[in-house]
Amino acid sequence: MASYGGLDTNKSSRQATSLMMKHNHEGIGIVSFLQGKTLLITGATGFLGMVLVEKILRSVADIDKLYLLIKARNKEAAMERLNSEIIDADVFKCLKQKYGQSYQQFMLSKLVPVVGNTCESDLGLETTMADVISRQVHVIINSAANTTFNER
Repeated sequence: MASYGGLDTNKSSRQATSLMMKHNHEGIGIVSFLQGKTLLITGATGFLGMVLVEKILRSVADIDKLYLLIKARNKEAAMERLNSEIIDADVFKCLKQKYGQSYQQFMLSKLVPVVGNTCESDLGLETTMADVISRQVHVIINSAANTTFNER
């Protein structure tokens, strides 16, 4: 038995290894934290936001809902962007394979397009939608960026 100042280093090493193995197997608890939660995600039509949405849907299938703040003229335009820029995107290939014929239904049951703009006050949200979000959302993830590149 190795000892250092009365400390059983073999035992400490085994305990640390056991904790690291448990930690690696279970992760840091993000998946269990997100289960059943509702999120608001900005920037979901961008590269990082889309990868984030895919990872959440693939890893936490029992997430309640993802409200996606989408810059659009109206609800119909936001839904069109959701379909064309997110649901139809290649990044969701694993989910398309997993859910097959029910992929579209799965995505529409989880993703809620919200008309808004991060550059406007109150995110450009309608009052009723702001109320819904304030009551239902547990986590907000901001992955939005200003894509007006000619501003100084």
